[in-house]
Amino acid sequence: MTAAKSSFTELPTIDISDLACDDLVRRQAVADAIGQAAREVGFFYVTGHGIAPELIAGIRAAAKEIFALPMERKMAYYIGQSKSHKGYVPEGEEIYGSGKPDHKEAFDIGFQAADDHPFVVAKTPLIGANEWPDVPEFQSRVLAYYDAVFRPWASPV
Repeated sequence: MTAAKSSFTELPTIDISDLACDDLVRRQAVADAIGQAAREVGFFYVTGHGIAPELIAGIRAAAKEIFALPMERKMAYYIGQSKSHKGYVPEGEEIYGSGKPDHKEAFDIGFQAADDHPFVVAKTPLIGANEWPDVPEFQSRVLAYYDAVFRPWASPV
């Protein structure tokens, strides 16, 4: 299936607040809007997420701090040395189908599990300790943001 390209003059804005409601029709309408924007434009703004502006400002400040560090300091947290594939990803590290390297940096984190967690013991891919950099407030800002993003969608076990 090939998506038709369309021209646009601004990025779509999608209010996702209905994703949390009980009405399947309203949830589906949000999903349809996301799908359409992704296919036709490739990007979109999200509103109605309920994340406090100070948490967004905190995660942006954390990102600016980590990526402003000298390369040798960032490489101390290089993802290629991580047991759980987490940490700093330098520009050009990832090469996609075209064979051309990417033009972005990243700092990957994920499910935090202690070394004795059954998933870690079983060597489950991508599960284990995060590589937290020694940057003031980086870990606390990232965790506060992730908690706000994922807690509303988590189901009790």
